[in-house]
Amino acid sequence: MPAVLIHLPGYDEDAPDSAPALVPRLDVPMTSKTATRFLYLAFGLFIVASMTYYVMQTIGGFKIMMRGPEHARIPFRVDDDLLTISHLESEAVSAGLKPGDRLVEARGAPYRGRPQQIALWGGSQNFVHTGAPLDVVVLRSDGSIHHATIHSVSGGPPVHSSLEWTIRTLVQALPLICLLIGYWVAAARIRDPNAWLLLFLFAAPTALSSPPDY
Repeated sequence: MPAVLIHLPGYDEDAPDSAPALVPRLDVPMTSKTATRFLYLAFGLFIVASMTYYVMQTIGGFKIMMRGPEHARIPFRVDDDLLTISHLESEAVSAGLKPGDRLVEARGAPYRGRPQQIALWGGSQNFVHTGAPLDVVVLRSDGSIHHATIHSVSGGPPVHSSLEWTIRTLVQALPLICLLIGYWVAAARIRDPNAWLLLFLFAAPTALSSPPDY
């Protein structure tokens, strides 16, 4: 019986038996509405973070203005990351402390960061009083341990002058005004990169301001 050849469209007898299957590519484009929602979500998170930081800064500043002469001044500044001290006041120098010493212990408790500093200088009921000794332990750059007793001095009288209150209030309000302008610009043109750039620029006064010295 003669062989019958059947032609099948698309069939190639030279093709390998196990040809790889073609996986369809799924392209899910981000629609304009979806992108806008993501931008507004990021914008909302930025507002929460920046306003929280501003409120904490403002409360700390007004606490300093209202505290009385019974509050001792901070004898040095402590780096939040390295825990090293700098900007030493005269009472800290007299106690033998040096710039670059790492604060290990304060008032008999291991020093771990800014919350303890806030508690010691006005952020709690157990703050350091003027004239009270403050025992600290520092680690020198050469690895030696130094124990020091700082005789605290007054941080100064509270603010009573109306002019000084007005000036300090305006200084505290300036970062808020900048933030509100940045919020307005970004909300009006949420998809404009230049609007986000202006938002970050207007937030700079708040972000770059020094934390209050409690």
